[in-house]
Amino acid sequence: MPETAGDTDQPVDCDPPTAQTRDRRQLFVELEVSMAESCPARDLPESVTAVNVIRDHLGQCHCDIRGEANEDPVHVTEQVSRTCACSIFAAHGCVPKIEPTAGDRSRITTYLPNRTVLGELIEDLRENARSVSLLRIVDCSQADSEDGLTFDLTDLSETQRDTLELAVTEGYYDDPRGISLAELAEKLGVSKSGVSRRLPRIEATILTNIVSKTLG
Repeated sequence: MPETAGDTDQPVDCDPPTAQTRDRRQLFVELEVSMAESCPARDLPESVTAVNVIRDHLGQCHCDIRGEANEDPVHVTEQVSRTCACSIFAAHGCVPKIEPTAGDRSRITTYLPNRTVLGELIEDLRENARSVSLLRIVDCSQADSEDGLTFDLTDLSETQRDTLELAVTEGYYDDPRGISLAELAEKLGVSKSGVSRRLPRIEATILTNIVSKTLG
């Protein structure tokens, strides 16, 4: 995506890959990310139906914006910086798919190899002045479900999403746990008792969503 007016970063130095790599993707996530002011995927009209983005080996962003059936697609080419959202996704080995949304925040979906990369991606986006909200996680490794196990976070408050995001990426729900309740509370800047009350409410909301969707 194009750099903002205040961006001083040099264009991304992207060499063509020298060898093919393959790895399994365990997670599918949906994020809401603030985009640069000059990004063509920002402030889209309601008539836009699809946005396709690729980045070439020269560090240029190519964006196809499609509208109604009788409208020709618009192709935009921009030199990108290291702080652009799509560059950050690419730096973590992720292919972003941008959903057409109005305003400065776009919904982006992507596949990730694990929760560690998810945490690093979110941290990197925030360090580069990108506001991020985690909206949905799908565990693709769940063999008992054709579409994986989906955790819909849209009914959670921003505070609850931030809490769950940190708990997941830090391994609180791993066995054995990657972080204790006390350590999680310290990272969140709240008391241990506050987190112990907050997590069950979050889990109950998510479980209710899963059950209601399962039962139809």
